[in-house]
Amino acid sequence: MKNKSSGFTLIESVLGMAMLAAIGIMTVPDFVVAAEAASAQAKWDISVATKNSHNDIATQTGSIPTVIALAEGVSGKAVSGGVLVQVDGEDYTIPTYANLLCNEPTQNVNEKVRCVGSIS
Repeated sequence: MKNKSSGFTLIESVLGMAMLAAIGIMTVPDFVVAAEAASAQAKWDISVATKNSHNDIATQTGSIPTVIALAEGVSGKAVSGGVLVQVDGEDYTIPTYANLLCNEPTQNVNEKVRCVGSIS
């Protein structure tokens, strides 16, 4: 009687695992790039939502919103110099400015916001 083996040899198993590891290593950079792109897109989206909220408040009320009103519009927190928001569990500040040139940061949360920046 002949014994017939129905499995993989140790060498075949090791080679198979090595090939899977090599494929895994090649895909890691893709995941890192995708995660960074998603984070950048989320920051951009919340910045745009804040700018849209600024325009909506100004249109609806007929007056320029304060940092507090702007923060409420995007579920953020009003802080000196902007609106604190969370993106992917990290805090970021969307800068707010007291002038239309976007070069004079707001100094307190009750100040009128004439220009909204973007998360950098």
